[in-house]
Amino acid sequence: MNDRRSAFARGRAAASGGRAALACACLGASLLLAGCCASPWSRFPIHTAPDRSCRTGSPAGYDVYVWSCLENQKVVVYQYSAEMSCQEAQKETVACGGTTPIELKLGSAVAPGCNAVPDAVRWQP
Repeated sequence: MNDRRSAFARGRAAASGGRAALACACLGASLLLAGCCASPWSRFPIHTAPDRSCRTGSPAGYDVYVWSCLENQKVVVYQYSAEMSCQEAQKETVACGGTTPIELKLGSAVAPGCNAVPDAVRWQP
């Protein structure tokens, strides 16, 4: 009888340890996936510095890079990030002098005179 109880106890302990290991693996994977976005300049390699770079908030917000007229287009590259997560960078283009959808959404936060992005995330041509 003691042998059956100890075998049962060993089985329960192993199952409990397996659930804990699985939970830790899932947590680790979600943290890695959430914090591993490519830099905007890697995703959209533009070899000219932007005319304007803005940050809309801290610790969460958008980093926005604006080229007023690059190859006959206004180009805006932006990326949303927060303390433990980020979204992949996006690129929008319109005719020179136009306004992109992200500029409409963010308004004055990305207009001339906006808060500049920190040195660590300045565009890398």
